[in-house]
Amino acid sequence: MNFSNLSPRYVSQQSMKNGVTPAGARITNALKSFGVLIGWIGGVALVVVAPSYYSWFSEGLGVPDGSAVLIGGTVFVFGLSTYITSRLSRHDIERSAYISTFFIVGVLFLGLFAILLFSRVYYSRSFLMIAFVTTLVVLYVASFLQQRRFPLVYGVLPSAHSGVLQSIDAIRFVELSSSDEPLNKFDGLIAHFEELNPKWQAVAANATSRGYLVYGDTEFLESLTGRVSLAGLGAYQAKEFKLHPVYAGTKRVIDILVPIVTLPFLLLLTIVVASLIKAESSGPVFYRQVRVGQGGKTFTILKFRSMVSSADQNGHDFAQVNDPRVTRIGRFMRRSRLDELPQLINVLRGEMSLIGPRPEQVGFVEEFQEKIPFYAYRHMVKPGITGWAQVSHGYAACLSSAQEKLEYDLYYAKHCSFWLDTLITLRTFRTILTGFGVR
Repeated sequence: MNFSNLSPRYVSQQSMKNGVTPAGARITNALKSFGVLIGWIGGVALVVVAPSYYSWFSEGLGVPDGSAVLIGGTVFVFGLSTYITSRLSRHDIERSAYISTFFIVGVLFLGLFAILLFSRVYYSRSFLMIAFVTTLVVLYVASFLQQRRFPLVYGVLPSAHSGVLQSIDAIRFVELSSSDEPLNKFDGLIAHFEELNPKWQAVAANATSRGYLVYGDTEFLESLTGRVSLAGLGAYQAKEFKLHPVYAGTKRVIDILVPIVTLPFLLLLTIVVASLIKAESSGPVFYRQVRVGQGGKTFTILKFRSMVSSADQNGHDFAQVNDPRVTRIGRFMRRSRLDELPQLINVLRGEMSLIGPRPEQVGFVEEFQEKIPFYAYRHMVKPGITGWAQVSHGYAACLSSAQEKLEYDLYYAKHCSFWLDTLITLRTFRTILTGFGVR
């Protein structure tokens, strides 16, 4: 299911409560669109006026000559921040996007500062700093108001499964009590099609023919949770895990460029890390292990060794919290994910991608394929250094946890896109800072 279909139609909260005629809905749509436009203009004004007052007007100065590029660049960064955060939020409905927003706005303003600095045009550090803070505040407030004051409202067609959808701040679910209930007060309808009686099937068909959005509850839950439920999967759905050719080609180009660009840094880092690993314990600098990749093919993964050299003598095993096999430098590398950097070589070879499901050990794969339905579906996409399951679930230390993690991997395989990859990248920085999922 594509998250772009979940965007709200501009219908006021009052019309949702009272029910409006189609003509009334068009009027409220126009008013809401006008309100959004005014809100965006107000945000732009704040992002320009607040730093201007602090940097220039509060000291009795006027707008400096040559500041047009600075102001124009700030407005552009604000608009781009708004667009990117709105796109990423489609995969982040139920989670806080504040950290991702901070990274996005920070990177864009640093880019603007670099452009102004190297192009040798006028810039003001205080202006850029206040504009950065103001942009964050505007986006945070807009996100809060959107979720709390203007949540999406979906009508649920009655069935035995209609109670599984629980309202959250951003979305509310209302079960229809009558087939004659006005549909224009909802942003869409949700149904468990297998259990609808003929009366509600007619409602769903009529709504679809009139242009209303009608979703299956299974697909909608995927959107909310970021997971593909194994209970709703079937062998006929394998075609849903195929990458779009354009996306796959672009991703491969990025997978080639990033290792090449970072190779000098990787070589320097290897010298430093190798000396630290050797100083603490005997054994090789690099850890090699056979893993399962795309299509079930095996390859040898490369990592900086973070455990004692005899760690694998008992075969495949889950890492434990405060695992005694992990060395001191290994614990630091695992927390900072430095041990994963040699996998850029695997990426360059085409065995892995920068982003995708983590490649698993052969022994675990054989065990999981026997016990977890559709486990092999995760091998329909190339494994990655980081992935949706890693930043959303963390390390799997048992069979049930592996099954839950698989649902996140399948979500990525089914919905992977440039925007989801961007969100995973931002969350990867967060996991590095917080140590989320480290074993």
